[in-house]
Amino acid sequence: MGKKIYYCLVFVSVLCLTGCATLPQAPKQPQEARIYLEDLCERNFIELDWDTVTQSVSLRFSGIQARGLIGSDLILVDERQIRLSQPLVREDQAIVVPPDFESKVIVPLLEIPEVQAPLMRRIMVDAGHGGRDPGAIGCHGLQEKDVVLDISRRLVDSLRQKGFEVTMTRATDDFITLERRTEIAAEQMVDLFVSIHANSCPTRYVDGVEIYYLRDLTWEEQREPQRKSNYSILFDKLSMDKNNEKVQEIVKDLLFENKREASRVFADQVAQDLSRVTSAENRGARQAGYFVLRNTLVPAILVEVGYLSNSREEGLLRKNSYRQAIAEGLANSIYSFAGRYGS
Repeated sequence: MGKKIYYCLVFVSVLCLTGCATLPQAPKQPQEARIYLEDLCERNFIELDWDTVTQSVSLRFSGIQARGLIGSDLILVDERQIRLSQPLVREDQAIVVPPDFESKVIVPLLEIPEVQAPLMRRIMVDAGHGGRDPGAIGCHGLQEKDVVLDISRRLVDSLRQKGFEVTMTRATDDFITLERRTEIAAEQMVDLFVSIHANSCPTRYVDGVEIYYLRDLTWEEQREPQRKSNYSILFDKLSMDKNNEKVQEIVKDLLFENKREASRVFADQVAQDLSRVTSAENRGARQAGYFVLRNTLVPAILVEVGYLSNSREEGLLRKNSYRQAIAEGLANSIYSFAGRYGS
């Protein structure tokens, strides 16, 4: 699957690993009943790679890939998640697989599935500002916090109609710290984070939509206290060896690489889609280091729905019909992205 690999799912499977010294033993089966992965691959002309450091297993056939970890019952076939009856286990220099491995993994690997269900199901919608923080204020008094909350509520309704599980950082006119917004995302183990804002510029004629995704992090940002705290929150919710720093570093690397690439793809798509449905100027997808982009652990974008400093665009953002168009455009983008990138 290349860059389309949905690492958040791989991430969950990595967490099942507790280190080479504590890998589960092979189930007690008669020698003749054991099924060895190498034999299955040789029989079906499937390429097998086994990384003895990370204990990850990769199978490839005709451009399709299956991935798993020793000690985990979770397998990814291309972009689909599969649960086995038992985890993969290591026996000396061989990998023993459960009886349902061939039907659940090998067969799908040899046949490209026609239908794939989206796996990005948990979405967090973050309405910017709120409470004592009004955000940008338009030339005729429209406040950013009110516009983005209304759009966010509409977006949540539309996403739920499409079958997503949706959480909001704020559903009312409350002040929520940036730290708390990223903590909620970690606590809820969301798959995608979308922060809604409205823009402002001293030059009044500037208008349009623009989308931000995370730039490269500095050494200091990678070790930011909030980032470390959010990792701890997430790790505590998952089954893993809490003292295995090596596994944690692997998880962090996988998560960050997925976040950076997926966020870029998602931002590009939203910029195009939102500009099309609103007829607003497409100011493009841009890199930034905003706090909520830096410290959320999943693919995240920050959406600037328009410029309140532009009189014409402020007028549009006052209209319920325009806000609804923005919400539905975003919901459709999320649905398309989840099906294409996270399925």
